[in-house]
Amino acid sequence: MAPESYKSNWTSKSKMTAQERDDSNTKTTHPTPLALFSYIPLSPNLISQVPKYMSYSFYGSFDANILSTSAASFVESNSNANSESIKPVIHNFLTLSRDYCRSSAKPQDRSQITHSCWLCIRMGPPTDEWKVPRWHRDGRMFECSCSSTPEGVRRPHSKYAMVIIGTATRVLAPSSYVDDVLQSVKRSNEDRGRSEIAEKIAGCEEVAMERGQIIRFSWGQKDSPVHSEPDSTGEHRVFVSVLYGSEDEIRDMCKLRRVQYVRSEIWEA
Repeated sequence: MAPESYKSNWTSKSKMTAQERDDSNTKTTHPTPLALFSYIPLSPNLISQVPKYMSYSFYGSFDANILSTSAASFVESNSNANSESIKPVIHNFLTLSRDYCRSSAKPQDRSQITHSCWLCIRMGPPTDEWKVPRWHRDGRMFECSCSSTPEGVRRPHSKYAMVIIGTATRVLAPSSYVDDVLQSVKRSNEDRGRSEIAEKIAGCEEVAMERGQIIRFSWGQKDSPVHSEPDSTGEHRVFVSVLYGSEDEIRDMCKLRRVQYVRSEIWEA
C-alpha cells in the first residue's frame, strides 16, 4: 500500500490538456511524458456488445482515410457497432494524434515523423484478466532516427490511445515511490511480480480521464508513464492506439517484432 505522503507528490500539471502541455514545453528538448487531449464525449450508443476477444494490428504507411475505414470494418465485424458510426471516431483520433505529433516535432523531422504507423485495436467481452493490474512502462519500440541536439539528445516518441467503450487505461501519477517499487520488485516470476507490484502500488493516485479521451504517453524512457489495463470484469472494451514514425523507424519495429511492413493482421482468442 502506498504511503499517505505519496498523494501530495505530484502537481496539477499532470491534468493539463495536450495543447497546454505543448505551450509549456515549446522551449524544452523533452516533452512531458503524458498529455491528455481536451475531452469530447462520445455517443453512448456506439457499441454495447463485443462477443469475443480479437486484435487488429497494422504496420505501414499512414493514411487516415484508409486506416479509419479498415479499422471501423474490423470493429463492426466483432461487435454490434455500425462501421459508418465508428469510422469518424477513429478518423478523428488519427488526425488529431497525427497533427499533434507533427506539431511537437522538430521542423526538419515533420515531413517524415508520421509517414508510417502501427495502429492497434484490442477488443473483447468482460474479463477478469486485469483484476490484478499489470503496472508497467512501455519499452523501446524502434531505433529513433529523428534529429538530435548538439549533445546527442533526441525527443522521445509517444503512443496515442483511447477507448471507444469500456474504462480508460489506468495511468499512475508520477512518483519516486512508484519508481522505487518497479525497481525493487524482481520479475523472475511474472505473475508473482505483477501481484507484488499491484499490492504495493494500491492506493497510489491515478490520472483522471474519460472514455473517448485521447492520451499521449512516451515510451522507452525512464520517466515514461506507468500504466495498466483496467479491470474489465463487468464490461466490454474496445481499445485503440497508434504509434507514428518514419518508414525506416516502423520498418525497424517490424524487424524487432518479426512482422511485415504494410500489413494488417487479425487475431482471435
